[in-house]
Amino acid sequence: RDVDSGAISHIPADLVVLSLGVRPAKPFGDSLEEIGEKYVVIGDAQKSGRIVDAVRTAFDAVRTI
Repeated sequence: RDVDSGAISHIPADLVVLSLGVRPAKPFGDSLEEIGEKYVVIGDAQKSGRIVDAVRTAFDAVRTI
């Protein structure tokens, strides 16, 4: 949703990466599982830690795609 106009737009994509928050969480995980979508929880969403650990889990996740 556009912040200024409120217009909704759709962008087709094969992959989407969300980077939200700083506490371990998987707010979309259950919804994605219900519709059969594959997802990988990485970085601080998996476990709070150092940036090097977050980058490593992201790297490992991308290699599996």
